[in-house]
Amino acid sequence: MKWQIKRKFELIRKFTVAFLLACMMVAVPTASRGYELGDKVLDFSYNDLDGKSHTLYQHEGEIVILNFFATWCHYCSLEAPSLEKDIWQSYKDYKVTVIALDLNEPLETVQDWVSNLELTYPVLVMPHSLFPYKFPNAGGVPHNVVIDKDMVLKYSELGYDKQAIKDEIIAILGFDPLVPEPGTWGGIKALFR
Repeated sequence: MKWQIKRKFELIRKFTVAFLLACMMVAVPTASRGYELGDKVLDFSYNDLDGKSHTLYQHEGEIVILNFFATWCHYCSLEAPSLEKDIWQSYKDYKVTVIALDLNEPLETVQDWVSNLELTYPVLVMPHSLFPYKFPNAGGVPHNVVIDKDMVLKYSELGYDKQAIKDEIIAILGFDPLVPEPGTWGGIKALFR
C-alpha cells in the first residue's frame, strides 16, 4: 500500500513538472519564436513618461538602439549616462536614436530615475516584460538591440558593450562620423567634442 501511494505521488510530481515546463515554454517566447539577426522587426507601440504613444516605425530610416532596462538594475544605471553621451549625443545628428524601454515599473520611479541621470533620449514604459524575449540573447537587463534603417535586427546582446554598439552603427552608416577628417566640417566639429 505504501509503495502504491509513493508511486502515485512520484507520477503526480513528474506530471506537474512536465506541465509547468510546458506552460513556461508557451508563456516565454523562445529564440525560435522570436527574432533572429537579419529579421525585420515588427512595429510596436508603448507610451513615454508623459503618456504619449511612440512606435518603432516612427523611426524608420534611422538606426535605432533599443535599451531594455529597470531602475533597480545597477548596471542599467551605470550604462545610461554612456548611452546618453557616447551614443545618443554623439550620433543623433547621423539619424541614430536611442529608445529605452522600462520593464513595467511605476511611472514615478522611472521619471525620478530619468531625471536624476539627466537622460534626454526617449524612455518608454512597457506594461509587461515579455517583449524583450523576442530578441536573441534575452534573459535580463540591461539588454541592448541595434536595428538598421530598414528595421532589420543587426545586434542583440545582454549587457552593455559600448564599442560593439558603436561598431554596428559605423557598419550601418558605412563610415565613422566621429573620426575627424582634416579640412571638413565634420573634422572641425569633431575637434570640439
